[in-house]
Amino acid sequence: MKSVDLLATVERWLDSGTAELLLQIDQQPLRIQRGTNGLIYTAPLSAAWRGDDESLAAALRLSGPSIRRFSAALALDPQTHRLCLVQFQSFKGTSPVISIIEALVNQRDVWESMLEASASPAKRPVRPLSLGNSYV
Repeated sequence: MKSVDLLATVERWLDSGTAELLLQIDQQPLRIQRGTNGLIYTAPLSAAWRGDDESLAAALRLSGPSIRRFSAALALDPQTHRLCLVQFQSFKGTSPVISIIEALVNQRDVWESMLEASASPAKRPVRPLSLGNSYV
């Protein structure tokens, strides 16, 4: 979605009073919902939770450094069992909404790359072959 289209779409939604706006940005969904005192932004991640405590703990270990750098928090969508990023912000106008969307999309991209890297099998270190001598 082009930035001009995004701005117009967000402005129309804010004027409409509709409870939820679903966007597709970089072929990924992003949802904005009206809350009591602000807007709730949700960006699903492509990684599904496997249902075990180990994978959830691994994702939560990654969330510590992330929350110091970004505003959205890691969450688990109970309906889809997918990890997602969630952020609440009081409404301050259209321009801040666009800035939050951009920051959330950037954060989602970082999370996707971190989860992809953590999902790849660990590589064994390459060790030189012994030439017949014991070095231990």
